[in-house]
Amino acid sequence: MFERVDLYPDQRSGILVIMATSSLTIPLTEDVQDYIEARVDSGAYGTPADYVNDLIRKERALLSDLEQNLLRAMDGPFVELTDDEWEHGDIMAIADDRFSKQP
Repeated sequence: MFERVDLYPDQRSGILVIMATSSLTIPLTEDVQDYIEARVDSGAYGTPADYVNDLIRKERALLSDLEQNLLRAMDGPFVELTDDEWEHGDIMAIADDRFSKQP
């Protein structure tokens, strides 16, 4: 099932966390591999796996936040926007401003 168990510092608390890990082999273009290696060489990440795992954690958090924002928006009031506002405006600021002015 799992190939090994590793210790990782929790990014928020700094406490070491035991994580069971497994491997996945994926083909990468040369420029992507060079980029990942450059990120590791810069000291930003310890290993290529650290970099990929961090990207996945960040994407999960982003998608979770997006889902929560969409659910809140579905429960919120309807705010009509012009085509220009959709194209060039700060949609959230416009909607917040209009919502705050509603009775």
